[in-house]
Amino acid sequence: MAYLKKIILSLKELIILNILQYLLIIISALIYYITGHNNVNTFINVYCSLISIPFYIIATIYLYQKNKIPEQPLNKENYYSLISLGISLSCLLNMIIFIFTTPTITTNTNIILLFITSGIIGPIYEEIIFRYIIFNKLKKFNSPLTSILITSIIFALIHINPTKILFALILGLTLNIIYNKYKNILAPILIHSSANIIALFLTEYNHHILILSIFCLLLSLEIIFNQNNKVIKS
Repeated sequence: MAYLKKIILSLKELIILNILQYLLIIISALIYYITGHNNVNTFINVYCSLISIPFYIIATIYLYQKNKIPEQPLNKENYYSLISLGISLSCLLNMIIFIFTTPTITTNTNIILLFITSGIIGPIYEEIIFRYIIFNKLKKFNSPLTSILITSIIFALIHINPTKILFALILGLTLNIIYNKYKNILAPILIHSSANIIALFLTEYNHHILILSIFCLLLSLEIIFNQNNKVIKS
């Protein structure tokens, strides 16, 4: 019971922010409806994103400033391999998903808002929450490996959709391992952001992309882990 309590306390920021975000969306939806608007798709695809942007920015800045953690410097030469890892992993996972599922095309979604929220602000916000805060809190009473597994499972479960859960679990494991290796939050942010951005342009299965993504993924991993052998060590 004491262990479970520690885990729940580690998730305090995630729980509070999710509650606040849902309350904000509910209140905004009521105002949207009261003012005579009734287009649900427009509210979901446009206004929810517009509402989320300032919320994510304020929450990210607040959490980062409140939970200042000493970080190791990240060399600029590492950026390319990290971005390549994010792109290749996203391409590979999406191609595998497309083999077994029919791609869903969202026609009413604003691509610019998607790029800003899913490609930039969202990944930064999620990395601050899951890697910078939750993972580091879990490491205080768990081994790095256990912390990686717990954080990855929680990260996957919040995505709800079964297909997205599998994607998020593999991505989460990768992000946690990379963060534990580099001890710099920018490393998983680069991977997460590049993975989300390239996913916006993947609409159907392509065996050329599948083969190329496998090659690039293996090359990126070789470069990254040859830079330092410390992967799951604290």
